[in-house]
Amino acid sequence: MSQDWPRRTTGKGKEFPESSLLAGYEDAIWRALAQVDPKEFDRKKGMQMPIREALGKIGLGWVASNSVPVRMVCYEFYKEVNGFYRHNYGQDSDNWKRPSKVPKTKMTDVEETLWDTKDALSFVLVDQDCTADECIFPTDVTERINTAIQETGMCLIREAVEKATIQRLRLGESDSKCHPHAIKIKEAGRIQRITELTGAGTGGEQSLTCQSKKGKLSSYYVDVSCKYLDLIQDVIVSSLKGEQNIIKSAKHRKSILLKYSKGAENFSHTDGNNGHWFEYQALLMLSDSDEYDGGEFYVAKRDGEKIIRTCCPLNGGDLVIFQAGSGVNFQGQKYFHGMKQVTRGERVGVGLLQVRANNLHPEEKNPGKGTKKRKNGSVSCK
Repeated sequence: MSQDWPRRTTGKGKEFPESSLLAGYEDAIWRALAQVDPKEFDRKKGMQMPIREALGKIGLGWVASNSVPVRMVCYEFYKEVNGFYRHNYGQDSDNWKRPSKVPKTKMTDVEETLWDTKDALSFVLVDQDCTADECIFPTDVTERINTAIQETGMCLIREAVEKATIQRLRLGESDSKCHPHAIKIKEAGRIQRITELTGAGTGGEQSLTCQSKKGKLSSYYVDVSCKYLDLIQDVIVSSLKGEQNIIKSAKHRKSILLKYSKGAENFSHTDGNNGHWFEYQALLMLSDSDEYDGGEFYVAKRDGEKIIRTCCPLNGGDLVIFQAGSGVNFQGQKYFHGMKQVTRGERVGVGLLQVRANNLHPEEKNPGKGTKKRKNGSVSCK
């Protein structure tokens, strides 16, 4: 005989942090979990898949569930549902049945907006032969950048890097016609696959351009090294208010090559690395808009009971600077960022990350019971 779906157990450790996009949606997620196939709660299959399915049923399938405090609450949900089925139907998940009364769910109120392109700046970020000190923005430009980041969470600079430089960066060419620092982007270190099992995003189909020893990869990210990217980071830092608090050393900055194939998606999140929050980030797009469809960059925030997600399509050479870490805007709202699903082709960009001094990642300060401190933080992709 099928059993009724139980009430959700509340209490400490079973509520999402107030700063999370999922805060306040605990009951909605719990009701949605009743509609997931019971077999998905078998421990052998992992926690994220039923959680991701439940989030999709209420219109929040684009929200990441991989950060430590969110993951811990999700695990409590998963453990409670697993216990419900095991108590009523035994240890064999093949015998588990759906509850007799499945609670109703409703879609979350999400407002989709398109970033107003008339607010975009348009200029070449780094001219030929210049240095970072010579690329300091005029005061009016700096004010526009910081105001845009505060008001909308991002600032877009159209064609910030010339097409010729973008092409040579992609192909690894360098000659007198290209910026002298625009050398080949070298992939270094271990390539990180993007999979739904982590709760950070989906990988999509196999990559069109990358192969490893194990064959073709789906979407992935990898640390890269390039003097030109370092120069761009110096220019970005000089444009941000409070830049004196941003560490310029290589140890506290990153450049990440991001490749997304068809079907890939990057769930909304905030980023940290090596135990620090990255207050600001930037994304330099390498792919032209005719090479892929979908894949719009976006920022999201809570506005009372509503979530607002602002999307921004990008073309090769565009640079978007955005609020990415623990900071909030003048209204006390926290921004999240991500990428909508790529529906055609392959989208390639470079994430440029800078960290503020003494700005420890809150998840690393108190990782929680049973959670090990991660050596490499939780860098995600854009």
